[in-house]
Amino acid sequence: MKKTLLVIGCFVLLLLFSASFNPLQAQNTRNSDSSLVELVKKYLHTPVKRTVNRNGDVFLQRDMNEYLSSKLEKTPEPARTEQDYGHDHKDAMLHTFLNRPHPSVATLNRYFNDAAKEFGVPVSLLKADAQVQSNWAQVSESMYGSWGVMGLIENSFVQQISKAAKLLGTSVENIQNDAGTNIRAAAALLASYQQNKSAVKIEDWFDALKGLTGLWDEEMNNELALRVAEVVRKGSRTVTLWGEIIAIDPVNVSLPKTLTEPDRRSSVNKRTAAVDYPFAVPNFTSCNFGNRPNGSVIKYYFVHYVATGTYQGAISWFKDCSSQVSAHYVISNNNGEVSQVVAENDRAWSQGVTSYNDMGIGVEHEVLATNLSMWDSEPMLVAAANLCVNVCNRRSIPKRRRLFNGDAGIYGHSDVRATDCPNLTEARWANFLGRVNSVSVAPPVLYTIENPGSDARLTASWRANLEPTLAGYRLYYATSDAMTSWALVADESTLRANITSVTLDPAQFRDPPAGDVYHFKLSAVVADGPNAVVESAASDIYSRSSNTSGPKVLIVDGFDRTSGSYTSSSHSFVTSY
Repeated sequence: MKKTLLVIGCFVLLLLFSASFNPLQAQNTRNSDSSLVELVKKYLHTPVKRTVNRNGDVFLQRDMNEYLSSKLEKTPEPARTEQDYGHDHKDAMLHTFLNRPHPSVATLNRYFNDAAKEFGVPVSLLKADAQVQSNWAQVSESMYGSWGVMGLIENSFVQQISKAAKLLGTSVENIQNDAGTNIRAAAALLASYQQNKSAVKIEDWFDALKGLTGLWDEEMNNELALRVAEVVRKGSRTVTLWGEIIAIDPVNVSLPKTLTEPDRRSSVNKRTAAVDYPFAVPNFTSCNFGNRPNGSVIKYYFVHYVATGTYQGAISWFKDCSSQVSAHYVISNNNGEVSQVVAENDRAWSQGVTSYNDMGIGVEHEVLATNLSMWDSEPMLVAAANLCVNVCNRRSIPKRRRLFNGDAGIYGHSDVRATDCPNLTEARWANFLGRVNSVSVAPPVLYTIENPGSDARLTASWRANLEPTLAGYRLYYATSDAMTSWALVADESTLRANITSVTLDPAQFRDPPAGDVYHFKLSAVVADGPNAVVESAASDIYSRSSNTSGPKVLIVDGFDRTSGSYTSSSHSFVTSY
């Protein structure tokens, strides 16, 4: 068959061959119930009190104060002259809400089923949305105004709760405070957002689901809806703070590519925009930041946790010019994606203290206080450590926890404001700082991605890394053209240190693909004592065509420049071709 060499600009990557993968149903690797229960026992030590109402509703209550309070030193409120724009995590309100009696999982399941029946909406969407938003907990207000089990938003830009209150004939306060009413409100809103009154399949509810997210930023709105849809498709298994398992069974959902893979022309341009951290996704805000004072030196790196709310919700809020808060970076929990929202040379509004805003880099990590499984997310921790190392190296910030306030170094939020970061324990600090100061591992050089014949197999080849403690490699594929979510093809147990190529069929994937697979990246991992392994940043992203006929095309990527307008050591340029 005729082959064509395509040279693009100064690029001269990859073998982009025909033949697509066979669609396979994705399989969800779930936490075992016993490991989830042990997680609760590890971090919560107070007894659970159980009460039953006359109508049969079961409520659970335990003292959450120890769990929600950081055991580390906290700084007093700053002097009035030092008070500045910053995040209000509303931790006192979270204490109040989580110390109240809370509906059991069985009772919440009944609330979901009753609300779905009352308003004619899919119960699977309600349950999945609640898992993403709150892990089925009636939480207090997030930094961007989301409330309760369903994360319904009430702020200066979005008034979901006010609208729902009118639909239900109840008060805003009832929706904010009562779990059952919060779920009914979400069901009523979901029904009101549905324009297709003859909708039968769950796929027909995607636009309504986007409305339910309440996010005004279109890209974040779509991403969050896709994330909920993925929970519907794969199911999930998590545990509540009261020790009960939340089991969501998978439902067959097949969204068209027009929804899962929106027009990439704008996203490709966006992803090559200038960022300070080469592996960040540009998600810059046009407001909520200022100029650093003349002569100020960046010497602080701040570690924040969202506690209530989502990665997408935080980014959307930082872009809302009425919020008057921001961070330089936000890190996703499920896949470790890093978004840059404010340029490092600009002054983000994150710490609430003038001098720390003047000289700090603020980073928000997506962790729900009500979902213990999120705190030790390996993708998030790998991404967080890599970002911290990069910023500290470039800015000459000591890679240590600050000794005293005012010292250059790495800070937690409670080090500069009297606020609690639930579960940010000494052990977790030690884990994070251990990763930051650990051995380094270079990103691998991915040579080719190709189809070795006429079937659905994949062959990848790469240059060997030279680290003496190299454990092997991890090969990932993007679950959509948006390249915002990645699944594992194979890890170091298969791609050992002495291997530089592999041929796999879809059935051998660690997380089998549910459709066509186009985009791949490779990382290297090294052994590092107590941290088990340290994962490198990823290689360039290479793709293969979904075409099953026509000429084969070889695209060669010769873009190795790391100076000028694009300084990242890796890129995804060829994916657009």
